[in-house]
Amino acid sequence: MDVPRIELYPGPDERDGWRVETPYSDAWREEMKAQVPSRDRRWGHLGKFWWIAAEHFDLLAYLLIRHFGGYELVDDDTGEITYVDHEGARCMQGRLL
Repeated sequence: MDVPRIELYPGPDERDGWRVETPYSDAWREEMKAQVPSRDRRWGHLGKFWWIAAEHFDLLAYLLIRHFGGYELVDDDTGEITYVDHEGARCMQGRLL
């Protein structure tokens, strides 16, 4: 995996949140853990992803752009993937939105 990917995913106690898959990065992991309270994040050992509570979306987006230059956002309804870059530009299947 070269680009982080996030999608809606139910978490503990059916709380809304994000499933976050990223390339391996100690810097990303440590900064995310320092800024997202432990009650609002979980490591999915079997699936190798982080679950992060929905209210941290803006911070999550910022950290993904800071550490990886952008991320892919999976639409919950359609499954379409939108790439969001460091300038906030959004592209879907090669088209700028």
